[in-house]
Amino acid sequence: MKEIVLAAALVAAGTGFAVADNARDTIARKYGEAMALAELCTDLRFNSSRATVYLAAANIEFDDTFKAVATVSHNRTLTDLTGKNADDICLVGEALYGPNGTNGPGLLERK
Repeated sequence: MKEIVLAAALVAAGTGFAVADNARDTIARKYGEAMALAELCTDLRFNSSRATVYLAAANIEFDDTFKAVATVSHNRTLTDLTGKNADDICLVGEALYGPNGTNGPGLLERK
């Protein structure tokens, strides 16, 4: 249920293509960031099942544009966090995308 509420909140800002694109880009950026955090923190993994639920609930396609936005966010996050303390990275990952995360609950889970 949390997935649907989060997805609805991401797209409820208005209607029209611009809002849909904005919601798609927002979710894609969150996915990219979460995937990078999982890559940098060996204790976490990206929860693709939860990610699929978010996309379906928001009626967003996993198309080339989504992938491009996610990739840019992923690479930017990797660049920003490379060389940082691994324990801190894991804490940030949990806080933002763990089960009770503020940016996307459940996108990351413990291995």
